[in-house]
Amino acid sequence: MFGGYFLQVKNSFGKIDKSLIRSVGFGVIIGSFIIALLLFLCTLLFVISGKYPETIIEYIALVFLAIGGFIGGNVAGRIYKKSGIVTGGIVGLILFIIIILSGLSSNFFSISIFTLYKFIILLGLSVLGGVVGVNKKDKIRIK
Repeated sequence: MFGGYFLQVKNSFGKIDKSLIRSVGFGVIIGSFIIALLLFLCTLLFVISGKYPETIIEYIALVFLAIGGFIGGNVAGRIYKKSGIVTGGIVGLILFIIIILSGLSSNFFSISIFTLYKFIILLGLSVLGGVVGVNKKDKIRIK
């Protein structure tokens, strides 16, 4: 599946492939940072302007989630340099778990059809970011 390669965490010598874990970790960190930064800037804009468009706040957050997922998947794909679908998918799944856990910590969280939309959009754009990152000519090198 996926070109004969599907998440081989261990290499041919039986050791854990640390580059996959490292690339996914960096992708999740960068994606989380981008999401948090965009949400912070949007909140700051709402506070300064004094206007809160309550009907579109969830959609704005969804767009920021999609941007962060794409960038996180892209970073992971560029670091790992192969299997962008898998690396982007793992980044999207971990970001979604982080979002769900942070939502569960508040009293206002509920699972609805919009949660499924968030999952599909985040996972899809993270995978797309991973594929784009693998296919870019310049790679990110982390020692």
